[in-house]
Amino acid sequence: MAKTPEELLEKGFEEYIVEHLLKSGYIKGNPDDYNKEYAINTKILYEDPGSLY
Repeated sequence: MAKTPEELLEKGFEEYIVEHLLKSGYIKGNPDDYNKEYAINTKILYEDPGSLY
């Protein structure tokens, strides 16, 4: 499918990728919940550990 000029810009491309990931089961987290030391979103880990498999 051809993309519009807006979709080809970085912001449009980012939104397209995020939308595709969310439709595919990706869980969008809050960056504040991300533990850099362990490279994991601890809030999602503790709320739904099954989502990591």
